Amino acid sequence: DESGRMLETLQREVQKWRDVHDRDISEMDQLKNENKRIKDAYTAAGASFAALNQHNKQQSKANLRLMSTHAALIKSQEEKMKKYQRQVADLKDELKLVKGSNGRGPMPGTSIDQQKRPSSNLHSNGSNAEYHRGSGVLPKEDGGQLLSNNSIYYEEDANRKSGLGGMLKKMFKKNDN
Repeated sequence: DESGRMLETLQREVQKWRDVHDRDISEMDQLKNENKRIKDAYTAAGASFAALNQHNKQQSKANLRLMSTHAALIKSQEEKMKKYQRQVADLKDELKLVKGSNGRGPMPGTSIDQQKRPSSNLHSNGSNAEYHRGSGVLPKEDGGQLLSNNSIYYEEDANRKSGLGGMLKKMFKKNDN
């Protein structure tokens, strides 16, 4: 009787430990699957990281090239800007010299040095008109009257499109007489 109870108790214990063992085996299988997924994810992440790292290196090299090109372009633009500023300053100085030389405007075909020299009359523009020193006005060819107040050097022409072009045309206009 007692040995039967003992056998029964031992069989229950064996069954209990078999159930625990089966549960542990199934848990171990789940852990193996989980471990495999983690290893696969780690491998994929490592490959992705390596690819991103390589891409980052390429982008850094390209960025350095662009930065050096950008710096060279900025330097070139600054040099051009300085050159243009010098040219503008030179042209302004030249314009001041031309405007300030005896109250005359620029004369085509003459250099600044020639315009600085005092002279008693202006080159003839095809007529007998002389430059009247101090008046700043050329006489009209047709009546000897002084010009209108719109232009102190040349009479206005309604058909003229450019002030400078019209002025040059009138200066070099041949006498039709």
